[in-house]
Amino acid sequence: MTAEAERLRATVARAPWFSRATLDPASLRPLDELRAGPTTVTWATVEGARDRTAVLVLAEDDAALLAAALALTARPAWTTAQGGTVRWHGPPLTDARPGPQLTATATNAVARVTAGRPPAEEDLVLKVYRVLGDGRGEVALLGRLGGRAAPLPEAVGHLEYVAPGGRPRGCLALLTRTAPGVPLDVPLRAALHAHWSADPADRRRPAPVDP
Repeated sequence: MTAEAERLRATVARAPWFSRATLDPASLRPLDELRAGPTTVTWATVEGARDRTAVLVLAEDDAALLAAALALTARPAWTTAQGGTVRWHGPPLTDARPGPQLTATATNAVARVTAGRPPAEEDLVLKVYRVLGDGRGEVALLGRLGGRAAPLPEAVGHLEYVAPGGRPRGCLALLTRTAPGVPLDVPLRAALHAHWSADPADRRRPAPVDP
């Protein structure tokens, strides 16, 4: 086992987003890599229950992973170390700057992005999928619903990884414009906080039923 493979296994085993119940970190095998700016993005296979094999997208940390993905939006295609390809399906973003990271679900790394310069700046959101292919349904859904009168984010583009020989392949990251409104987790968290901050006697009372 190489030192790099051992380091990746140790990193994944400690990661709070990694599902040890369904995936075995000891089975991790590096598949491919690509240098993007100062960061090396690594694709690695990992085996799990019911003969499942997942391809993880790894970097030193979330900030490095997000910065690398943003750098890959500067041109249409990049060649990986093993002869695979990362394709950017969108307009070249040569003047985009990463912003603060956002709280996200375990299998995504998410950050705000500013593209362009004043007065034509755009506020975007970059989502990187730690499990290759997790975003394909989201990309397809936004494509079908694009242009409708709904508070949905508009897709700017997405990154796709294609391994040598064409398999595996899948969505690596999604870049969208911000959408108006409040994320669902905000009122849910507020309600939970109010519930558990209340007097214990109040928590035992049944919630009122809407007429």
